[in-house]
Amino acid sequence: MATVARSASAGAVAGVAAWLIIVLSGQVASGNFAAAVTDTVLFLPYLAIGAGCAVIALYATRIPRGT
Repeated sequence: MATVARSASAGAVAGVAAWLIIVLSGQVASGNFAAAVTDTVLFLPYLAIGAGCAVIALYATRIPRGT
């Protein structure tokens, strides 16, 4: 999405939307809608993945030296 729209923000929004659809639809299908956002076991994986993605985004958008 980001490549087609030529916007990193559009890619981020599409990624978050896809995550929401997958996680929440899976939880609704199993009858555990609230567990997707309130289960404390999921906090650490969500934070770790978010931090990893933030590091990748910062690395990919850095300004190279000498320019």
